[in-house]
Amino acid sequence: PMVPAGADPEPAAGVAGAAGAGVAGLAAASAAGQESDVPVTEAAKKKHRAAWIWIIVVLALLAAVCGFGWHKWRQNAKESALADCQEAAQSLSSANASVKSAIQNAQNETSAASDSVTDPAALATLQKDVATTIPAVEACPASASASTLSENASTMNSQSSTMSSLAAKIKTDAEAVLSSQNAKSVDIARQALKDDLAIAVQTLAADTDKVASSSTTQALQQAVSQAQSLVNSQSASVDQLTTARATLDQAMSAANASAQQYQEEQEAAQAAQQQAQQQSQNNTSNNSSTNGTSTSNNATTSNSDAANSATNS
Repeated sequence: PMVPAGADPEPAAGVAGAAGAGVAGLAAASAAGQESDVPVTEAAKKKHRAAWIWIIVVLALLAAVCGFGWHKWRQNAKESALADCQEAAQSLSSANASVKSAIQNAQNETSAASDSVTDPAALATLQKDVATTIPAVEACPASASASTLSENASTMNSQSSTMSSLAAKIKTDAEAVLSSQNAKSVDIARQALKDDLAIAVQTLAADTDKVASSSTTQALQQAVSQAQSLVNSQSASVDQLTTARATLDQAMSAANASAQQYQEEQEAAQAAQQQAQQQSQNNTSNNSSTNGTSTSNNATTSNSDAANSATNS
């Protein structure tokens, strides 16, 4: 007879052997009765009944052993299914925690504006991934059947694999968005430096020989050269570009201040020169006026003296 999984094969084999022996004995007795024309005695009948009783007892024992083995097998199967379900639940809980942690760590990248990245598609992918619904962990009640527990374990194992992959993908997506943000920041800093560089070049051309101190134009020339080098560099960082812009703006301010001082000095010199010329002209005019008045007075005096002489005569 077949022995259920989990049952002890040796007792079942012993019972089966005894049953086989009893059946064989009964068969032999029946054959002997058929071959002999001698009437069956009372002793033979008793022996025949005993054989059948033995067979019934053996079959009953065999049924009991098989039933116990089947019960034991079902109990073992349920315990195994329960353990698998609990392990799958723990695995899914851990995977869900990893996803939540990845989403928490990617908050800054997820909330980034689309115009703050060079690759909006990477941002859209991250936002889609973090919106994925996190599955609930199934219960594993001891009262559930083995098939229910096995089904729950299978579902949660599949979900656990999906969530583990999602956690890793969110991390990768966030890194891509962060890189895209950095690239955008570099582009913005580079463009700002280029705009100021164009103004600085114009300032340098206008103020080269019209500054109070030539050191300011020399400093501006140096800042312009450094800025041009960084603008053309693909490896320039935001800090480098920002620092170069600040240096350039400072040099322009100094050069403009020096040019303003030069202009004021020139205007003051021109004003002083004009004032001196005006003073000189005024002095010349005053001298001419004084000489004319003196000559006129002399002429009047001479005329008066002549008149007086005539009168006396």
